[in-house]
Amino acid sequence: MKNTDEKKFDRAFAFRALTNLLLALDVLTVFRNDVYDALHLGWNDFEDALQATVAVQSGIDAIVTRNTRDYQNAQNIDIVHPHDFVRYLN
Repeated sequence: MKNTDEKKFDRAFAFRALTNLLLALDVLTVFRNDVYDALHLGWNDFEDALQATVAVQSGIDAIVTRNTRDYQNAQNIDIVHPHDFVRYLN
């Protein structure tokens, strides 16, 4: 069990990290039809299916993930490993 100081540090760190991410990224809206479409993709991982569905519906070009294997059935969107994404940015 963590002591109180460690919990405060972890919470403060997480808050700063999420705040910084929100400065650089958008949060996409999930609609009822997105959930329906994701359910009917038949993927093993519903969360991955929902992310792919919402990304495509929002006009996103790519999903960056270490777990590219779970997105092998994704259509109309590129699935990019973080190492490849960093190389692209450089």
